[in-house]
Amino acid sequence: MCNTASLALSLGPSNGSAGATHYGLTFHNSGTAPCTMYGYPGVSFLDAGGHQIGDSAQNQGGSLAKVTLAAGANAYASIAVTDPGIPPCSGSGTVAQVRVYPPGQTVAAQVAAPSGLSVCSSPNTSAYSSSFVTPVSVTAI
Repeated sequence: MCNTASLALSLGPSNGSAGATHYGLTFHNSGTAPCTMYGYPGVSFLDAGGHQIGDSAQNQGGSLAKVTLAAGANAYASIAVTDPGIPPCSGSGTVAQVRVYPPGQTVAAQVAAPSGLSVCSSPNTSAYSSSFVTPVSVTAI
């Protein structure tokens, strides 16, 4: 499996849609050997003090497939963040870092958040999801 230490992570530019902003998440195998990934990354959002804002991203969509990364190759996932100004969100927090656990790993990497990224910190209902993440794939999103 691809260990967190052998991956360089980056977030692409934002792409807005009705009610959400999408970010491409790239996993670059910076190691010298091939490795594999399978499943969903764990994604959460941290404020400037390193505290988590709201809930972790929920798994959504996509087909699960084993991804083999040659040294220097990339895998991708997509993060969708719901606009925190839309009810039932009643409060938001400014994101400083995005914490990412590569699939199957217990050690996280942190990626600087794009300027202006905010997520819901206090929804009015337990059924609300403020962000979603797709499984890793070999196709850029």
